[in-house]
Amino acid sequence: MLKGEISGCQGGSKIEMIRIVGIVAGLALAAPLCALDQAAPRAPNWDATLARQTAAVPEGQARVQELFGLVRDGDAAALESRLDALIAGGSLSPPVRDAILFHFAVGLADFDAVNPTLIDRLRSVEPTVLVPHEERPGIGVPLFNIAGAAEGVYHLGLRREARAQAAQNIGGSPQDWVNIYLLASPAQRLGFDDALGAAPDDALAGILEVALQRLAGSPELTPVAGKSALLLGDEAALEKVVRFGGGNNLARILEAAGLTLPADD
Repeated sequence: MLKGEISGCQGGSKIEMIRIVGIVAGLALAAPLCALDQAAPRAPNWDATLARQTAAVPEGQARVQELFGLVRDGDAAALESRLDALIAGGSLSPPVRDAILFHFAVGLADFDAVNPTLIDRLRSVEPTVLVPHEERPGIGVPLFNIAGAAEGVYHLGLRREARAQAAQNIGGSPQDWVNIYLLASPAQRLGFDDALGAAPDDALAGILEVALQRLAGSPELTPVAGKSALLLGDEAALEKVVRFGGGNNLARILEAAGLTLPADD
């Protein structure tokens, strides 16, 4: 029952969408702050309230839906042509232009697979609307961070690809599985973590054993060891994770243990 409860909670479509929105929104919000340290600051050119009001027009939503339709139809030529026109701006006001491209980038997270060329292009789009930074009003930050949203979708794609790879290799050598995990990027490691939810008990036990053996020297294995221990209901292994593990994920593992294990355990 324990395994079903945990994997069910983490594998549902609603939770997947929450994770998607978190990745996209987090990167979209963080990117302007990072940009302040990497490039010369630009001054605001729009009032935030006025820009939001200007962007909220029916034409914008219609254009976004048109772009999604072209993605679903696989019409790459038409999609490229529409994006050329949107990025150029033309007769569109800057807030409408930025809002269309931003919501399109965010919405690409709903698709199982997206052409990498499309994501790369959106990652390089410059915003035209800059509003005052909340803490530094003289600094302009994007109201609609198109590149940040596309960056979030890019990392989500890495996570999904890694989840598929991890699931495919879950029945093989636990040593190899753990080695690949350690070589993976942070986004890819999240995909490996996702794959554990659907793994059979024997595969989980093998991965847990290897992860615990290497945990003291590789604390980045804490999510793998902790989740495997929880899914198997292995209190002794979880005790070792608490003793030898580390990092931000340890608090999440302890919280999950408190919700799923008997109080005495």
